[in-house]
Amino acid sequence: MITLLYASLLGLLQVTLAYKVGSSRLKTNTLLGDGNQSEVLQKVRAHGNLTEYVPIFLILLALIEM
Repeated sequence: MITLLYASLLGLLQVTLAYKVGSSRLKTNTLLGDGNQSEVLQKVRAHGNLTEYVPIFLILLALIEM
């Protein structure tokens, strides 16, 4: 049950970060990569870091919960 709660909260955070990346890309007219824009790069990396670390966190949390 705890894993489900964290998965849903982290899913909402993932969608929020994806929206911020998209809006930042539109604002700077950057369709691919970071376009040498530090603002875009920071948001892309925040989204990427979450994408990289959340799956293992949720797997470990589920195993602990079992």
